[in-house]
Amino acid sequence: GASEAAHEAAVELFDESPAVSVFGVTVPSQVNYGLGQAIQVTYRFSDAVTATGSPRLPLTIGGKPRFATLDRAASSGENLVFSYTVRAGDNGAVRPRGGQLGIQLSNGSRIRGPGGGTVFPQFAVTLPEMQAQTTRPSVIQVQDQTGEGDYHTGAVFRFRLTWNRLVGVEGGATPTIVVRAIRGGVLGSATWVNPMSPTAEHVFEYTVKDGDVAPQGIEIAGPISLNGGAITDVFGNQSVLTFRSVRSPGVRIMVM
Repeated sequence: GASEAAHEAAVELFDESPAVSVFGVTVPSQVNYGLGQAIQVTYRFSDAVTATGSPRLPLTIGGKPRFATLDRAASSGENLVFSYTVRAGDNGAVRPRGGQLGIQLSNGSRIRGPGGGTVFPQFAVTLPEMQAQTTRPSVIQVQDQTGEGDYHTGAVFRFRLTWNRLVGVEGGATPTIVVRAIRGGVLGSATWVNPMSPTAEHVFEYTVKDGDVAPQGIEIAGPISLNGGAITDVFGNQSVLTFRSVRSPGVRIMVM
């Protein structure tokens, strides 16, 4: 789950007997959310409370109305946990509806204190700047940076793949792409060599080996092979691994 930081709210909820107050509100410290990730907010009361019905927190994501609903499995005693799982189409800023976060008691929902008295929410809580993104990152450009010419064994070809947003190579992956001869077969794999990530531009290298021949030039093709791990954006969405192949007829491998 997302890591969270406690933010104390100068807020009080009143119970008929005895008085019950909000002891603190924990809002997410995570600021980027991808598909299937949960946004959670926890209200901590000064005494045990019981919620009936469907209390919820009104949100907007990209301007669209959403609700964080009560997670009864995670709630207990003094804590009420509200959760919203990011779904397809949730793209944009995550904000409390109306500017400030508050529990909405609708359709007969109630919060009661230990004596059974009703707790009436009267509070104002802000959220950190948060974003949701559920579309997968993808390669938008492939460039052969080698330069035209006739090459032989030991030459190093460099290819740059550009994504539509920042992506990182995670989990020990060693991505590769296919290098093949135009009008010929597969020569081998170009290997990812980026020293840093996340970045939108990633470099792959291929070293010409004995037996490689491509007198009509070379072609760079997908899909990207991960060889373990993943390529993900800052929201946790995994990259699309396919891309349109690119030909470099001026980059030729000749027999010496």
